[in-house]
Amino acid sequence: MKKTLFFALLVSCLSFAQSQILTVAYNDEAVNNGDTLTVKATSDDLIFRPVLYNNEPLNIVAQIAGEKLNNTTTEITSICAGVCRAGYLSSPFIINGNSSYEQSYIDFSVPEDAADGLFKISIYDTADRSTEAYFYLIVKNKNSVNIATTQNTIALNAYPNPAKDKIVVEYSMDENSGTLVLYNMSGKGIKEVSVSGNSGRIALSISDLPSGIYMYGIHNSQGLTNVKKLVIR
Repeated sequence: MKKTLFFALLVSCLSFAQSQILTVAYNDEAVNNGDTLTVKATSDDLIFRPVLYNNEPLNIVAQIAGEKLNNTTTEITSICAGVCRAGYLSSPFIINGNSSYEQSYIDFSVPEDAADGLFKISIYDTADRSTEAYFYLIVKNKNSVNIATTQNTIALNAYPNPAKDKIVVEYSMDENSGTLVLYNMSGKGIKEVSVSGNSGRIALSISDLPSGIYMYGIHNSQGLTNVKKLVIR
């Protein structure tokens, strides 16, 4: 019995380590898979500099990929890692074993009237995409409300997740009103519900939606302030 339990624990630990081969930090804080970060441009350009970590002893060849998830004029103009490549995919680059990589950055073009941009950023081993580390990035233009006072002002949780017929979304926010929006992975808003009060619960039918991955978030006077992933079966 003890051997069986030990083996199960060993397999669990190995699986966890495998899933954590690549990790990310920003502003000296760990970024977990699925986290949402918010950044604000101070001009018509924004440079975003994450720190990447290879947590295994072997060197890996990695790439950084960006994906725009909503309708905005903000764009990724280039991704740099050793060399700069225009567009939404970096050139392959090496991260040494058990080391950090601090030379990468993503260059955004952010027009002063651009709507908040929502992007998915992925970092992965080119030999094994299952090692992917990913997070979501909200990019605000230079005229947006100062994010120092807006970041993390909305707490969101949808359950069940994965879901099939309906979800309940719990929210808590500083403002008294906003709009809960459900997006498909093309960034199109497919359901909207008004929310009122600093906190509450909203039931949302999803029985008419095909299986897949979706995003949900709340818009208020500060723009898009938080997004999370929802899986529909």
